[in-house]
Amino acid sequence: MEDMVSNGDNRVKAVAYYRTRPSEPEASARALLAQKEAVRELVEKYDYRLIREFTEREGEVKGYPVFRAAIRAAVALTTPGLLDVAFIIPSHAGIGAGAAFTEPYIPGSHRLLNWELSTILDPDLNEIALPGAPAALSLYGDFRWNEPDTRFYLCNAGTEPITEVVVVIDSANATEPFDDPSPDGEASRRCIETGHWNAVQPGRCVLIDVLGRLRIDSHYRYRVTFTAADGSRRTMMACEGGMDSENRWVAFTEARVAGGRCSGD
Repeated sequence: MEDMVSNGDNRVKAVAYYRTRPSEPEASARALLAQKEAVRELVEKYDYRLIREFTEREGEVKGYPVFRAAIRAAVALTTPGLLDVAFIIPSHAGIGAGAAFTEPYIPGSHRLLNWELSTILDPDLNEIALPGAPAALSLYGDFRWNEPDTRFYLCNAGTEPITEVVVVIDSANATEPFDDPSPDGEASRRCIETGHWNAVQPGRCVLIDVLGRLRIDSHYRYRVTFTAADGSRRTMMACEGGMDSENRWVAFTEARVAGGRCSGD
């Protein structure tokens, strides 16, 4: 991409780093499209000025030389004394059967505004069908060896769709209980994300959260409010604390009295 710097434009400059996997062209094409869309949304949201885009062809050359070139280009664009360049990595997830991306060490001090996103590189994974749910409504943790992040899905294993679905996500550390449940549809002070779906069909799971591996002493509770088949409005909760690659399922249970710790929800 050509350098688009122009005089008088004080917006933050952005450099994007994409990855492809030429040995798996279909997965590579989906991954590149997802990465570019994520960068476009970020640039538009913060009104950044996208100056350069770099694309690594994984598996062809060792050592991620394009990543190093992208860092050098970003550093060269910085204004001395200012934090005015955003370096965007849309995803560290593996492409196809490839391994997760680990950034190579680059010596020196880099004054860059780093954006490390958790873009899903296969859009089909936003909704999946999975057997074996322990309850009609369950939380599923999708741990994958080639991804640094874990996807969490809301799964409807019942026989009827649930509608007007609202998911509120609360966090707590290892020593503090969760906040009191907030009124239906409202967020507590620890709320970190809210998702809305018109319907979740029976036998389907929808992606509600993506969490990185570096979750130190923190747990997340998912409070789901929905309309059941009989027309009643219900609220249920589940917590991802303790879930791992061997224990991927947690059943949602009816909302309980305030003050319970994660393990007690």
